[in-house]
Amino acid sequence: MLTANLRVTIVLLTVTALPGARGLAWAQTAGETPTGSIQELYSAGSQALNQGNLSAAEKYFQAVLARQPQDPGSNANLGVIYMRRQQWPAALRY
Repeated sequence: MLTANLRVTIVLLTVTALPGARGLAWAQTAGETPTGSIQELYSAGSQALNQGNLSAAEKYFQAVLARQPQDPGSNANLGVIYMRRQQWPAALRY
């Protein structure tokens, strides 16, 4: 049984294998930004979104936009993520 004093740290490990690429491995802890090529980040974000992992998908797409702010796919997918969360003002930005 968990008590209020128990601290739990969750580490999410996502590994994505891409054809013709070495793949992308990312161990996410609080505040860590995923790394990899734009293609790897976008593919990992798409996979996370398709699996319903909105938090991971958001981080991957934000990482793409940090390098390529006008990327249409990442912008659109962030809009989808915020719509699924019913965060309407955020969704409208994308």
